[in-house]
Amino acid sequence: MRLLTAAVCTSVAAALLASCSGGNMSSPSSSVMPGAGNAGRATKLGHHVDAYQHIPLNLIKADGRIHGKKAPAQAAKGSYVSQFYTGVNGYPKNNSGNGPSICSVGVFNVNGVGVDPSGNLITPSYNSGNEEVNFYNNNSLCGSLYTSISVSGQGEPVDAASNDAINGTSLIAGNTGFGTSAWLCSAGSNSCSAITFSGTNVPTGFLQVAMDKGGNCYLDGYSSATGVPTLWVSTGTASLPCSGSWTIASGFSESYSGGLDVDNKGNLLVIAALNSSFTVASATVYSGCATGTCTVLTGPTNLNGAGFYGRLGRQNERFIMSDQTYAQADVFSYQPGRTPVYLYSFNNGITPTGFIEGTAFSPASKGD
Repeated sequence: MRLLTAAVCTSVAAALLASCSGGNMSSPSSSVMPGAGNAGRATKLGHHVDAYQHIPLNLIKADGRIHGKKAPAQAAKGSYVSQFYTGVNGYPKNNSGNGPSICSVGVFNVNGVGVDPSGNLITPSYNSGNEEVNFYNNNSLCGSLYTSISVSGQGEPVDAASNDAINGTSLIAGNTGFGTSAWLCSAGSNSCSAITFSGTNVPTGFLQVAMDKGGNCYLDGYSSATGVPTLWVSTGTASLPCSGSWTIASGFSESYSGGLDVDNKGNLLVIAALNSSFTVASATVYSGCATGTCTVLTGPTNLNGAGFYGRLGRQNERFIMSDQTYAQADVFSYQPGRTPVYLYSFNNGITPTGFIEGTAFSPASKGD
């Protein structure tokens, strides 16, 4: 696998990172840019170089305490938290005492995770020397492994979205610094096919994905032409997700790339890892993005800390995001057209050295 390169430098990126080079990084442990303004870090594991997403390291303030409120007696049915170096853990729906995880999934080097509306889990990862996409049944939180599909030699998978992870098609995002932009995967046929973007304006960096119930697909990354966060959309059907050509949506504006999800009204929740002041993450809700024209419903709204990935719960009453600033998972209320409100956090078993990346509720939003 080739080393991560920085294709584009912007003034925003320069404010966040000490340097940006058009060539290969000087060493596997250097801070590097997978895309314009999108910080990353490469770490050599044996013969292999892998990257995880991170906010500028000087923003990390984790001290082991909850920064905000502990979880109330009634939270969600379950949730997942991935830490790049320590794996993916499941937490119970009632975590009022900030208790430990109740289960784990035996994979490491995971950025974002995907959960479908039935509770099946997808973990794109580098595991035991192999880049792969892992699918788990919904027979329990941290359910049994259904299949693992290797994409070794193609790139690093970093995020996932699906309406039916076991029987349908799943959209997997890649880190373009290591190869393929994205894949369409079928757990049933145990195969993944790479999505090819062509032309002078293609996605770069760590990419994030979402899929709605109708099979429309969304991909967030940096434009190779402009260096700014950009949203690509592919229309589809429930049986053939992401089957249309990928086009750039208008009306979309983001200070920094980050997580995506679709609510039960078809609105797109967008998490920017850093707001326009480069202090905390922000959330914006758009309507109409499936048509190619996004309209802001609410936001950008500042969140609790900075972090990349966020997902809605099944009832669309809250969303969870990874807070890298404080090494905790933050939960917010959610209603389309209303400003999200911070509710609570938990951090038991989450550490700065583990590097929190993905978070998701289980089951996930139906994404109607």
